[in-house]
Amino acid sequence: MEEKSTQCNTIKRELDNLRSELDLAIDENNNCMNSVKDVLECRSNKKGRPYTDKLREVYYFLCSKGVGINNVNSVIRTVLSLVDIEISDLPSKSTVGNMSSKVGLVAQQHLNEALASPDNFNMQRDATTKRGHHYYTSQLTTAENTFTVGVAEVIDGKATTYVSCVNETLSNICDPRSVLNKVSSFMTDRSATEQKVNNILNEATDYTAESVLYIRCYSFPMSEKSKTLFQDFLPSGKFFEPSDDLIESTKSCPSNNISVERVSGQLDAELKRAPHCSLRTVESKLLYKNNKTAEWLKEKKESEKGQIINEAVRNNAKLINYSKLKQKKLHLNRLKIIEERQKTKTKREEKRRLSKCKMLKDFETIGVWKNKKIIEENIGKIRTKKDKLLALKSQINMVKEHINLGHNNKHLILFSRKGKQHDTKELVDNLLSLINLMNNNENGKNNEKEDLINTIRNEPSGIIGKYVSHTWSDQTWRGKVLSFNESEFEISYWDSILPENTGEVYCLELSEIFEDIDDGTFIFDGKVPCYHFCKSMLILRENFICLIKSYSKSKAVFTFLRFAHRHLSPTVSPYIPETSACGFELMIHSAWTNAW
Repeated sequence: MEEKSTQCNTIKRELDNLRSELDLAIDENNNCMNSVKDVLECRSNKKGRPYTDKLREVYYFLCSKGVGINNVNSVIRTVLSLVDIEISDLPSKSTVGNMSSKVGLVAQQHLNEALASPDNFNMQRDATTKRGHHYYTSQLTTAENTFTVGVAEVIDGKATTYVSCVNETLSNICDPRSVLNKVSSFMTDRSATEQKVNNILNEATDYTAESVLYIRCYSFPMSEKSKTLFQDFLPSGKFFEPSDDLIESTKSCPSNNISVERVSGQLDAELKRAPHCSLRTVESKLLYKNNKTAEWLKEKKESEKGQIINEAVRNNAKLINYSKLKQKKLHLNRLKIIEERQKTKTKREEKRRLSKCKMLKDFETIGVWKNKKIIEENIGKIRTKKDKLLALKSQINMVKEHINLGHNNKHLILFSRKGKQHDTKELVDNLLSLINLMNNNENGKNNEKEDLINTIRNEPSGIIGKYVSHTWSDQTWRGKVLSFNESEFEISYWDSILPENTGEVYCLELSEIFEDIDDGTFIFDGKVPCYHFCKSMLILRENFICLIKSYSKSKAVFTFLRFAHRHLSPTVSPYIPETSACGFELMIHSAWTNAW
C-alpha cells in the first residue's frame, strides 16, 4: 500500500508540473498573438483611422527603391508570407500614389535640417535633354556628404532660367539666401557657359569674399590639355602653395562632378522605366534615395517621426497643385517659343523671297557681269555713286548663289567692315574675286564633264536607268535612259510639269549626247542649269496668259505650281486657290514669288 501511495503522489506531482507548463505555454502563446496583432496593425486609433506612420515609412522606402505603385502591396504580402502571416487592410492604388508624392516632402524636410548646420557648401549643377525636354539638376556638397537638392524641367538653357530654377528649388526647402551665402565654390561641366549663372547667384547673395573659386571640370582628353589644366597648380601657379584659408574654403569641393552626372543618369533610367511618371514623383524618389532619407527617418523618435509624416501629408495637396501649375506654365512657354520661331522663320523666308524676286528683276534688266571689262563698261554708264553701289551689291548677290563659299571667303559677300560701308572700288574687287571663284568652279565642272564623257564612251550601258534633263530652244525636258543599242540611246522624254508616265521615247546618237553635254544642255540627275532655268522661267511668265486661256484658272495655277515645286522650291506645295478674280491674281503673284 505504501508503494502505491508513493506512486500516486509522484504521478500527482508530475501532473501538477505538466499543468503548470501548459498554462505557461498558453500564456506565452497569447502574448505572441497580441504582439503579432500590434505589429500588423495598419491603422491608428486617431480620427478617421489613418494608416500608421510605420506603414507609411515602409511605403516611402519601397517607392524610393523603384517598386511600382501596382506592385507595392504584392511585395508586402509576399514578404509577410515568409512567416505565414496574412494581411488585407493595405492602402489602395490611389493612396499609394499619393504616398509616392509625399516622399519628396519628407526628403525636403531632411534637406532643411541637413543644410542648416554646415557653413561651407560646394554647388554642383548639370543640365540634360531627354525626349525633347530640358532638365536641370543641382547638388550641394559638404566636407562629408553630397545632397541632391532637386531635379526640375526648364524651358531653355539661358543663364537667367538656370538661376531662377536654383532659387525656386531651394525655396521649396528653406530660405535660398541662407544656403547661397554659404556656397564657397561651384562645379559644373560647362563653367564657360555657366560663368554667368555663377555671377548672378553671387550678386544675389550676401557673400562678401573677394572672389569665389570657380572650378572647371573639363571633358576633353587630359593628355592634350594637361599643360593648360594644371598650370595653376604647377610652380609659380596661384594654387601651387595654397593658403590655409583657401584649403578651408574648398574642403567641401569634390575632386570631380561624377555625382551630379549620376543624377542625370538616374533621371534617364527612371524616364525609360516609367515614361508616363510625373517629374514630381521621379524627383521625390531621387531625393529620398540619394540623400538616404530613410536612414535619417529611422533614427528619429516616434513622436518626431509622426510630426514629419503629418507635415508631409498636410502639404501634399499644395505640392500637387504647384506641380500642375508649373507644368501648365512650361507648356504655355513652349507654345510661345514655337510661335516666335515660326514668326522668325516667316520673316526669314519673306526676306529670302524678296531677295530672289529682286535677283530675277536684275537678271532681266542688266544680266550678269562676267568679267572686269563688262563691269567697267556698266559702271561707267551709271551716273550716281548710290546707283553704282546698288548695282554692284546686286551683282554680288547674284554671283554668290552659284558658288559655295568657304569660311575664308565669306568677307567677299559683305558690304561693310567694322561699321564702315565699302566704296565702289572695294565692291568691284570683291565681285571680281567672286567671279574668279565661280570660274574655278566651272573649271571643276568641266573636269566632271570630261569624266562623264569618258564614262559614256567607255561603258555606255552604265547610264541606263539614270534620269536626265535635256534643254532645247523651247524648254527643258526631263528624261530617263531606257536602253543602249550599238551607238543609239533610247530615252523617254516628258514635259517637266507632267508625270513620268506621259513620256515619249526618242533615239539619240552617242555623238549627239556628247555635243549637248559640251553645250551644257544635257545633264544627269534631272537638275536644270541655272541659265536655262532662268530662261525657261522668263518664257513661262511671258506666256502665262496663254496657259490660262488653254486651261481653267484653277488648272492653270495647279500646272504652274507643279512646275515651280519641281524646279524651284521644295517648300511649295500644289494647291488650288480661290476662284475669285482678286483672289486669283493674288494667288498667281504669291505662287510666282514663293516659287522664287
